[in-house]
Amino acid sequence: LGINDLTAALVNALYATGLIDLDKIQQLSLSDPSTLADYLKNALGNLQQSPDVLGNLIRTFNSEIVEIRTNAREVLKDVVALAPTADVVIVGYHKAVQTLRIIPGTDFSAIFDIADAALVSLNDFYAALADEYSNVHYVDAPDASVFFPAGTTLVEALKNTDKILWGI
Repeated sequence: LGINDLTAALVNALYATGLIDLDKIQQLSLSDPSTLADYLKNALGNLQQSPDVLGNLIRTFNSEIVEIRTNAREVLKDVVALAPTADVVIVGYHKAVQTLRIIPGTDFSAIFDIADAALVSLNDFYAALADEYSNVHYVDAPDASVFFPAGTTLVEALKNTDKILWGI
């Protein structure tokens, strides 16, 4: 249960709604990050053109989030059952998209707003879930400004491989 699950949920929703081609993403991810950013810029342009596409994406993504919550509840129940006297710490999701809101030359605030809302919602869920147990503790993760200056573009962040996983 990590940020990769949330990323996979968003990618699954983008794929299920026909906004991206996973084979193309995989091919471009092995090349220059700016090429991948250009592909995403073009592919996600449909979000701004059609409220129906955006609504379908949000509905699909929300169903993925429900699955993450269900899995988290089951995993925590199993962990506590296996080690009932151990202290368990849940660390919230790193809020990377709060600062990285720019793909050069475009404004994809909708996709970042969706991801932000999911991160906040899941962190709130994890905090409430931790409160259901006396030996489970929630710790919030920092936002991206700890690692990247405000205004850092997605392409710049992807190119900075020394810092890309900080905070995750």
